[in-house]
Amino acid sequence: MLYNNCNIKELEGVFDTQIAHRMCYDNLYNTKGDSKNVSISLASLIKIYLGIEYELKGEMHHLMSKNPYLWKTRPISKKLNFYAGSDVLYLPKIYNIFCECCEKNLKNLNINDILKECKKYLSYVNINLKIKNFNKTNIAINTIVQGLIK
Repeated sequence: MLYNNCNIKELEGVFDTQIAHRMCYDNLYNTKGDSKNVSISLASLIKIYLGIEYELKGEMHHLMSKNPYLWKTRPISKKLNFYAGSDVLYLPKIYNIFCECCEKNLKNLNINDILKECKKYLSYVNINLKIKNFNKTNIAINTIVQGLIK
């Protein structure tokens, strides 16, 4: 979205909470490569690290399942703006918890290790830029489509 709408081509200092969770979990429990801990929702992170049940997530998930084009509708509704804005309110708190966890609990991991790992995924934004819309009716047969493999 930043690339296509704002012409922002490179990001610095991106902290991906999903990557941080995976790295901290793997380091703490020595479970490198345990696939069930690779993907986690923001609502789950908020519940695990802040102890808050994020009820708005469930409601929005329901709305998105009913309308897959919900986020493409313009202008964006007040409810969607509120939802998007409320997501980011928790991120600094979660970031601070990860920093504290690295300082106090983890032997071989620091916050710079997490930032370094997060940087590896930033090039993902450049994948498939030639395909403007991933609707299968507009992608020609034999088009090469790249994917992220971890």
